[in-house]
Amino acid sequence: MSTQGDDYKIKLSSHPLLLSPSPLIGEGCGEVRLGEANYKHMKKLAVILFFFSFASLSLFAQKQQQISQSDSIIFTELIHDYGTIDVGSPGHCEFKFTNGMKTPLVVSNVKPSCGCTVADWTKEPILPGKTGVIKLNYNTKIPGTFSKTITVNSNAKNSTVILQIKGNVITPKQ
Repeated sequence: MSTQGDDYKIKLSSHPLLLSPSPLIGEGCGEVRLGEANYKHMKKLAVILFFFSFASLSLFAQKQQQISQSDSIIFTELIHDYGTIDVGSPGHCEFKFTNGMKTPLVVSNVKPSCGCTVADWTKEPILPGKTGVIKLNYNTKIPGTFSKTITVNSNAKNSTVILQIKGNVITPKQ
């Protein structure tokens, strides 16, 4: 892009359709002139769009925070890291949660992403302010790094919550 006076020139590609006579084409064939006013207008528009996007993201984050504070299922943690464990060692972990709603919470389903993880959970309705638990058992007979998701469905505003377990199962040195 080269400047000339108060105008900005943008060089177009050498595409045959762009080389034909047109009122958009400036002095040299294949150039478009943008006036200083248009350039400043586009700059202002870009700044306004940036601030609008930032404001939208802030409102979305506040909305998510409001959902997590009331009318929701609130977990103490969403990820359990086993770290490095030996083949055959216990693969048990628990995810505790609280009913943040004003009505009883019902966890309708807990579905691990594969058959190597078995889930059990509090199936009776959980009164407001009371806690429940999801118990998981990962099959540690398979060596290697793992990362599994567990989908929790309930009647809360955040009706679907994704939990994660991860770790590394190693064969102990003999």
